[in-house]
Amino acid sequence: MTMKQGSSDFLEYLGRDGHIRRATSRNTDVHNKGVPILQHTDDPRWYIEDITNKVDHSEFEWITYTNPDPSGNLSDWIVKVHCEFQPPPFLIKLTFGNVSHAPEGIPGHPIGGPESKSPEYIYTWFEHVRTDGNGRHPDKAMVFVGPDNRAWRAEIQNVLHWPAPPQLVLTPLAITLKEKLKQVA
Repeated sequence: MTMKQGSSDFLEYLGRDGHIRRATSRNTDVHNKGVPILQHTDDPRWYIEDITNKVDHSEFEWITYTNPDPSGNLSDWIVKVHCEFQPPPFLIKLTFGNVSHAPEGIPGHPIGGPESKSPEYIYTWFEHVRTDGNGRHPDKAMVFVGPDNRAWRAEIQNVLHWPAPPQLVLTPLAITLKEKLKQVA
């Protein structure tokens, strides 16, 4: 398996130690669905394989990755996947004269959004924390250094059927890195 552009259930990244790693998100699921106080969604852990050393697999809540900014500078971050169950929304259809009005969809939301006609889903996002403590933010995407020493973008998709892992859409970026990460042979 090698990382390619398009939909994927894993990403491969180059660590500061020069090791290539493959990260796959574990399943998310909804528990006690419909019971407001007890209902919760699993935040999936990362399943990591060190491809360089062919080392045993491990699971982590957070993974460390190197982020290239648009100017090509590198900084180190950790990332975690978060999930939240989104129950079916209430639809209010108003009619004025001959014109019907329904609520506009929000990005990533099935009602009016491009993702699905499903009335419920698990909303997913990344939590990014800079390792030097100078930044933290949620986002639907992450930018990282791939095993080919190029910048890649992974956008996490909402989960429409569960239990299942979130899927990623991978895209190589045209960012020239100011510093190349050294690979261990």
